[in-house]
Amino acid sequence: MNDETNSPQGPGGAIALAAFAAAQAALVSANLAYEAARTTCQQKMLERDAALATWQAALGILGAVTELGTAGEAAAIVSAGFGVRTGRTPTADLPAPTNMRAETNGTPGHTTVSCDPLATAKSCIVQKTTNPDAEDGWRRWRRRPRRNARPTGSRRAAAPGIGWPT
Repeated sequence: MNDETNSPQGPGGAIALAAFAAAQAALVSANLAYEAARTTCQQKMLERDAALATWQAALGILGAVTELGTAGEAAAIVSAGFGVRTGRTPTADLPAPTNMRAETNGTPGHTTVSCDPLATAKSCIVQKTTNPDAEDGWRRWRRRPRRNARPTGSRRAAAPGIGWPT
C-alpha cells in the first residue's frame, strides 16, 4: 500500500468510497424531503376530506331546506339553483323512539335525553313544554345538542316536557 491510493482496498478505492458516501447522503436528504412532503400531503388530504364532508353536509341541508321551502315544487327548486332528478319526496311516518330516557344529574335545568337509535331518521327536532297535553304549548328547544348526540324519532314522547313533533 502506498500513500497515493489512500485506501486499504487498492488504487482508487478512496475516490469510490467518497462518491458512494456523497450519493448516500444525497439519497438520505432526498428521502427525508420526500417523507416530509408525503406527510404534508397526507395532512392536506385529511383537511380537504374534512372540508369536503362539511361542504356536502351543508349542501344536503341547503337542499332539504330548499325542498321544504318550495313545498317540493320542481319549478321552484330549479329556480333556487338546484336540479330535480325525481318528483317530490314523500314524508314518511316514523315510529316513536323506543327506550326513551330523561336523566338528571341533580343540577337544576340539566337533563340528558336519550333513546334507542332509529335507523330511518336522519335528524329530529326536539321540543319542550310544561304541558304535554296542550297542542299549543310545544316550543322548539333552542339549545344545540351535543355534536355526538344521535336524537331520533318523530313523535312526541311520553315524558312530560320532552318530545318530538308529530
